[in-house]
Amino acid sequence: MKFPFMYRKIYMPHIFIPEKKTYQILLLCILVLLIYYPAIFAEISIIDDLGMVNDILNSDTISLSNIFVPRSVGGGYYRPLLGLSQYIDKQLWMMSSSFMHLENILFHLVNILLVYLLTLRLSGRLAFKIDSLLPFVTALVFAIHPIVTESVNWISGRTDIMACNFILVSTIFLFSYLDRRKKLDLFCSGTALLLSLLAKEVAFGFILAVPFLLVLPQRDVSRRTIEPVVLSTRKVFHPLIIYLLFFSVSVIIVLYIGSYWSVLFLGCCFMLYSLWTDIGNKPLQVTIREHFAVTILLALVGLVTGTLFFVFRKIAFSSNIDRISNTLNLIFQDTSYAISIFLGAAGYYVKKFFLPLPLNFFILEINPLYDLLGIAVFLLTLWLVLRRNTISALAITGMCCVLPAFPFAFGTIAWTGYAERYIYIASAFWSISVSLFVAQLIAERNIRNATMMSVHVVVYAFLIVMSFVTYQRNITWQTNMALIADTVSKNPRQKELRGLYMLAFIRAGELKSAREQYFIASSLPSNKYMDNYDINMAGIEATEGNKEKAEALLQKVLSATKGKSAAALKFYINFQENELLQAKDPNSIRNIQDKIISLYNQSYLLIHDPFIFYRLGQIYIARGDKPKAIQMYEQAAKAYPPGNMYGDNSSKIVQKLKKQMQL
Repeated sequence: MKFPFMYRKIYMPHIFIPEKKTYQILLLCILVLLIYYPAIFAEISIIDDLGMVNDILNSDTISLSNIFVPRSVGGGYYRPLLGLSQYIDKQLWMMSSSFMHLENILFHLVNILLVYLLTLRLSGRLAFKIDSLLPFVTALVFAIHPIVTESVNWISGRTDIMACNFILVSTIFLFSYLDRRKKLDLFCSGTALLLSLLAKEVAFGFILAVPFLLVLPQRDVSRRTIEPVVLSTRKVFHPLIIYLLFFSVSVIIVLYIGSYWSVLFLGCCFMLYSLWTDIGNKPLQVTIREHFAVTILLALVGLVTGTLFFVFRKIAFSSNIDRISNTLNLIFQDTSYAISIFLGAAGYYVKKFFLPLPLNFFILEINPLYDLLGIAVFLLTLWLVLRRNTISALAITGMCCVLPAFPFAFGTIAWTGYAERYIYIASAFWSISVSLFVAQLIAERNIRNATMMSVHVVVYAFLIVMSFVTYQRNITWQTNMALIADTVSKNPRQKELRGLYMLAFIRAGELKSAREQYFIASSLPSNKYMDNYDINMAGIEATEGNKEKAEALLQKVLSATKGKSAAALKFYINFQENELLQAKDPNSIRNIQDKIISLYNQSYLLIHDPFIFYRLGQIYIARGDKPKAIQMYEQAAKAYPPGNMYGDNSSKIVQKLKKQMQL
């Protein structure tokens, strides 16, 4: 018996999901929920997530206008769709960790289904017939790939998943446009692309890939099919021989001369040679037109989309953070070194896709030998550029989506130079490209019967192993203690991680172990002072009643940071507020109030929180200084947006105090 919903057209576009495909989709959903269900019960990570949740819960200034146009000074990331999702989290379930983790899983599930639909969509463009299970296997590879666990389990990693949602939708509509040539599909693709930029800036990489997708033929030509318009009279070598030759020369020059500019030069020579052999198999005019079209499209798409994004960003932020300009300065100060960093990142991320273990949440440095692998990846990418088929275009798209992560390798923008989450989007495209490539090899070699059965056994065994690794990683992410212990074991010399390990022990009530981590951190070398471990140690001393030691540590932090540690100021204020509650002597009360006022003033210079004015008003009222209290409440009322509870209360208090002073 067949039910009506088994044959339902889904506009994505021209994709029909018959009964068998529906069962595959249901099975995908079940498997994903089974493998990722531990994440639903995970703690809120103390790395970024906890601070984000507390800030949102304690803030009354969050509104839709502030999300899209914050008008903040020193703007860094402009990701309003992430802010919108967090705003909804607060309104619906008050930032419940279980619901937020479930959201990440569901966002990931959407991407899995989009990968399934995209693979199904591409089947009509290929020069070979694919197995009916290939879309399912491809989606499953992406679903359970260990490299995606970081983005799924980390609430702050939602940005990559959300951006991927829109990028995959944009890709599906783009291929629909190539098949049907309807402007509506192109408009939908562009709209989805713009939305992906509002989720995460990494979508700029996808813009670079759009021209390579737009110039694809309506159907790929088989590698065994030779249809030359003009027979080549040139004698050319096998592409693999030429590739290995250019790779070997590049490696030798890098190892013995140390010039990475030579890699770019040899890459251009390799591409020109490949283009020369390509011209030999078709008219010169055709070849020039094809590659000229890519260049023009790349420029136009990048110009239009980039302009729109930067206009939004300019409206949203009144200035940029220094970290971006500092990174650009590093790149242009030593361009050869910058090229080596980028090549190393390319090699590392491609290796991570094919060999993700060991998984690591904190990756600050990588082996310099990845530079050599990066050279191989660079030359392979150039070769793929000239292939103009679906498989190569998807591989290039994945590489383009990784490009925006390369500057992070300098370690000046984010807290870690490399991260597994940076290739979440790329892994979607690489999963499709690799799956189609394997299917192409099977089709070209006409593999049947027993051999095909062996291929299936290998594939399913591979999927089972991946599922187990991913499930275990999800278990590790369930608690802060397990995750940070795993991260510290892989980065034992990183001082910053010891501070996080301390915090995990403190939250677990294991103060003795937290002290041990403090002393280990104190013995580790560091290029810069990091305040988190001293602040955590101050918390331990305060908890154990050693108030003088706690205060001395906080003063040490403020001295070392020249008063610019917002975390230390916040902790110090809370510490003094507790002292104020216990104080009995009027002189002691006044001295503590003086300290709190001074600390609040320092804190406002860093965070510009209007609640500081509100709290100072309360302190001045307690001291009997009504004129100063009125001044503070007036500033609070002015700083808060209309309708805010604290702003309205401040206005009422000002009126009340003025009436009292007139009596």
